[in-house]
Amino acid sequence: MNNSPLVTVIIPCKNGHKTIVRAVQSVIDQTYRPIEIIVVNEHAGFKTASKEENLGGSPVNFASPTNSTANPNNGDQVTYESPEARENRLSEELISLLNSHFGQYPFFRIIDGLAQGPGVARDMAVKAGNGPYVAFLDDDDIWSHTDKLALQMAFLTNPANSEIEVVGTETTYFIDESGVAI
Repeated sequence: MNNSPLVTVIIPCKNGHKTIVRAVQSVIDQTYRPIEIIVVNEHAGFKTASKEENLGGSPVNFASPTNSTANPNNGDQVTYESPEARENRLSEELISLLNSHFGQYPFFRIIDGLAQGPGVARDMAVKAGNGPYVAFLDDDDIWSHTDKLALQMAFLTNPANSEIEVVGTETTYFIDESGVAI
């Protein structure tokens, strides 16, 4: 039996469909156990213009075309999805994507966020988590070293470090194919 303390890993996710699987996989690949992974679904959201952008009127919600290949100049009918429908669809797609990759892991779960930013999402997940230790990861980041948590937990649980309460790591930036930092 493993007597190591549980670490709750918290990943807020908003518009992270392209990167969240890689982020969660980097946690699953960690050598340290036990872990609990909580992804906070912050919903995809929608663009809202400020009153200033809208020349003093109320905020404008921008609907998204549902058939992006349609060309109204060619007589095609362009259909639009309401911001709320888009948010619900993207939220459902995120949950489906995550469950298809990680639903088999008993230590993985998704909670619904309040769409109030990553700070509020992290606070919610801390309250929902079960671990005495918490680690944070953004949906577009990865832990590239599989022993990251093991090294940090060895340091934190060493009696010689009993006054240490927080540890961090070095950041490495990755560059995509086009030379842009990601």
